[in-house]
Amino acid sequence: MVVAAIGLVVVLARLAGALLGLDLVTFATGSMTPAHPQGSVAVAQRTPLKDLRIGDVVTVDRAGRMPITHRVIGIALQGGRAELRLRGDANRMPDPAPYLVDHVERVVAPLPPPLWVLRWAGTPQVGTGAAVLAALAVAWALWPRARDTAAPRVAPSA
Repeated sequence: MVVAAIGLVVVLARLAGALLGLDLVTFATGSMTPAHPQGSVAVAQRTPLKDLRIGDVVTVDRAGRMPITHRVIGIALQGGRAELRLRGDANRMPDPAPYLVDHVERVVAPLPPPLWVLRWAGTPQVGTGAAVLAALAVAWALWPRARDTAAPRVAPSA
């Protein structure tokens, strides 16, 4: 029952994420402390560049490196792209170079610590493990059992 509930939560979260353009962002470092401490998780949504504002917290992809999630301190729209200046809240200096992006994910809501498990639950390893456990549970529940062929027991009469 628990495995089925976990599987359902993972499937619904993935479906909602795909339909609404949502994703989970994990803050791997303390650069966004105190708003987003190291290890915290937030919901991010793919956002049109024209809707970005100074002060938004966004995740940008970096070629050959992990994405970075920092606060927007400068925006210059250039056709269908934007040049963003970012800075981590705990950093004294802005990021060394601007980021030229054609898409970003904006952080829309931090998750409370008990829900940080959703980030872990959404990994392929956990999804595969939950699917295997669910399949084994169904197989066990439907597996044919040996029938009791002994003669029926009759209670002695008084």
